[in-house]
Amino acid sequence: MPGQVFATGQTALTHDVADEPAYCAQTLDRSAVPGGQIAFLALRTAQDWHRSGHLHQAADLLLQLLRRHPHSNEAQTARAATLKLAKGYEAAGFRRLAMGVVERLERVSPTVGDAAGRRTTSGSKAMW
Repeated sequence: MPGQVFATGQTALTHDVADEPAYCAQTLDRSAVPGGQIAFLALRTAQDWHRSGHLHQAADLLLQLLRRHPHSNEAQTARAATLKLAKGYEAAGFRRLAMGVVERLERVSPTVGDAAGRRTTSGSKAMW
């Protein structure tokens, strides 16, 4: 597929390269890769997305990591990074977006809900 794009100069779009015959030689059966290695790579990729300012992509990848590898060594770091992203959204004035990230985090990591669901003295729901 990459060679095809280079040779023709035309854009190619696929939803999943694992299902794309022109790309199959480049893919690996995920079941052959240890889960810890996938979690490590997902965390590193999410950190790269965050550093480059692609916060939505970083949050999505961190939440996927937590859903698919909740007991991996990277899960605790992913939880902390997701909360940090939410705090950044709130600090930037995007409170609803921050709450959405925390709500998604609560769904994949229920223990976060205790801290995320506390009430402030004013009675409004605190996010952390």
